Amino acid sequence: MADASAARTRAVFEFKSATLPLIAVILKTADLAVLTEAIDAQLADSPDFFEQEPVVIDLSQLPGEDVAATLDFAALRTLLARHQTQPIAVRGGGDAQNRPRRPGRSARAPLRARRPPRRPRPRAPH
Repeated sequence: MADASAARTRAVFEFKSATLPLIAVILKTADLAVLTEAIDAQLADSPDFFEQEPVVIDLSQLPGEDVAATLDFAALRTLLARHQTQPIAVRGGGDAQNRPRRPGRSARAPLRARRPPRRPRPRAPH
């Protein structure tokens, strides 16, 4: 009981707002072949430039909701992950992206970030 009462008297966590810098990938086409060619060409000279940076996929500049609705998010995520980015959310979608795809799941942010593999900690000398 002493531990529980101690936790009540001292803060063990806080909720705080944070402003985090994120890179947005602003799509202007939903054609994955065109996107793949352009992204591969732009990042060819610096394949590790992003170093697992989180990115937001921005659909606001796609030419129409119908085009955005045809976007293959799994293939897009694979493309972006290949270039060391971690897609974590989607913004700017129309009704097709904002409608839940499955009960209980939002289509607003259909991507899950994967953490990079943990590096083993150096062992302390004995």
